[in-house]
Amino acid sequence: MYHMRAAMALLPTNGRDVKSNAGVVLYDTKDDSTDDLTKYISTYAQNQNRSVFVTEWTGNQILGSVRPSETYKDFLKGCLLNGSQVDKDDLRKVNVQIISESNCTTFIKEKIENPAILETLAEQMAHIDPLKVRDLEGAFKSLPLFNTDLIPQQTDRIRNIMVLHRDSGCTKPNGAYPEMDSGAALWDIANIIDSIAAQSEERAKIELGGESLQLNVILCGGATMPSNQEVKITNGMTVNGQTRYSIGEYWLKMKNITAGEASNRDIEAHFFRWAYKMGYFDMVVGFRSGVLDLFTFLGIPTVSITLRSMLGNGRHNKLKGKALRRFNVEYNMPRHNVTAWCQTRFEENGIPVDRLFSPYWNLRAPKGVEARPRYQGEFGTPKTPGPRRFTKFDKAIVKLGLTCAFNKYLPKAWQWPLVGEGTAGRDYLVTDRVARLCWPLSVGVSATDDAVDEYKNDLFLAEQQDLMLRFEEKTTVLRLQEPVWAAQQLNDEFVEDWKVISENKED
Repeated sequence: MYHMRAAMALLPTNGRDVKSNAGVVLYDTKDDSTDDLTKYISTYAQNQNRSVFVTEWTGNQILGSVRPSETYKDFLKGCLLNGSQVDKDDLRKVNVQIISESNCTTFIKEKIENPAILETLAEQMAHIDPLKVRDLEGAFKSLPLFNTDLIPQQTDRIRNIMVLHRDSGCTKPNGAYPEMDSGAALWDIANIIDSIAAQSEERAKIELGGESLQLNVILCGGATMPSNQEVKITNGMTVNGQTRYSIGEYWLKMKNITAGEASNRDIEAHFFRWAYKMGYFDMVVGFRSGVLDLFTFLGIPTVSITLRSMLGNGRHNKLKGKALRRFNVEYNMPRHNVTAWCQTRFEENGIPVDRLFSPYWNLRAPKGVEARPRYQGEFGTPKTPGPRRFTKFDKAIVKLGLTCAFNKYLPKAWQWPLVGEGTAGRDYLVTDRVARLCWPLSVGVSATDDAVDEYKNDLFLAEQQDLMLRFEEKTTVLRLQEPVWAAQQLNDEFVEDWKVISENKED
C-alpha cells in the first residue's frame, strides 16, 4: 500500500498518460485492522481528484474477464465509488486498467533520480495541512516517545539506530510472511549493533584521544524480552546487560492526536520524519515489510533484511541504491518452520520460477520436490513459535550488511573499512557471496594473512554446517526441501567462492 501511495505522489494528476488520471481500486477486506491503510490511500487519492472504488470483487471481475453469476443489483451491493453506492449505469462508465503494486515500485525506481525528488516524495508520504503542522509537532514533543528526557539526540559522539519489531506474520489474523517477523533474530540485530559499537569505542580510545562514543539501539514496536515473550520492552529497560531504548507500540500512544482530515498513517509518517530531522535516530533496520518501505520513501536511510530466494525479493531490490538510500541484506537459512518452496505464476524461459513463500498460499511444489503439506493450523490462527535466530554464517552476512550501511550513512568514527566492500557498496546489496569474499580491514589486509585465514576458515565451517542442515533430509530443526536447481546453485557458489579464497591463500 505504501508503494501505491508513493507512486500516486510521483504521478502527475493531469495529462494524456493514462497513469496520470488513474483511480484507485481497494478491496474491502471486512477487517477493521486495514481501515487506517484504506484511509491513508483513499483520502490522498481524493485530494488529488482521483476516483476511489471500494469493492469485494476479484481482479478478474474488475477487468471484466469473468462475468458475475449474481444479478447486478446483488453484485453491486457494498461497492462504493468515491464514497457513494455504485449503480449499473456508473459501472458501465468505468474503464479499468490495472496498475499493480509491482508496477508502482518500478515507476518509483524510475522516477527517483535526485535528492530533490526524494524530498518531494517524503513530504507527500506525510500529507498534513501546513496550518496544522506546528500544533502537531508540539503534540509530538509532549508524548512519552521521542524527547530528550527519554532518548538521547545525536551529537558528534552519539548515534542512534532504530530497529523495527515485526510480529504480524505470526500473530495477526491472516498474517502473511511469518518468515519476515523479527522473532528471536531481533536480538541478533541488536547484539550485532552492540558489537560494532564496542569496536568503535575501542578505536576511539586510540584515535580520538579516549573520547567516548555511543551507538544506541532504539526498539520500535511491541518487542518482548528474549527469555520471556510475555514481558514487553519499555524504554530504559536492561536486557542482557545492555540498556535498551524503546518507543514501544507508538501508535497506541498517538491514537488521540489529530491534524484536521489527515489519516492516522499520515500523522505517524510525519511523526517519524520529524523525529529523524530532530536527530533522534540516524537509520532504520528491520525485516522486509511495508512499514520499513515507508521509512525509505521518507528519505531515511534503511537496511532491509530478507531471506534469499523469498518471493517478492525482485521487487524489493528495485528500492536498493543511492537514490533511495536503501541497503538490502539477504540471509540464507529459513528461520520459520513453515517457510517452503513453491512454484510461482512467474516464468523464465517458459519455466515456472520457484521461490520460498508463506504457508497459506495454495501453490504447487517445485518440480522434483515432494509436495509439502500446507500449514495445518486453522487459517487466521497464530503461526507459533515465531522465527528462530540467525545461524552463525547468517549473522556474518547481516553484520557485513550493517557495516556497509554504516560506512555510507554514519560519521567516520562509526565506519569500519572492509576488504572487498566495493561490489556490495556499489550494489547496495549484501548476500552470502559478499560474506565469503569480504572481511574487516582490522582482521588483515591480505587473504594470505594468518588472521584472515583463521577468520575465513571459521566462516567456511559455519556455512558448511548450514548447508548440511538444509540438504540433510532427516534434519527436523531446520529442514527445507530444496529444488534441484536451488541446491546446486547454493553448492556451486559455496565451492567456487571458497575455492577462490583458498587459491588466494596459496598464492
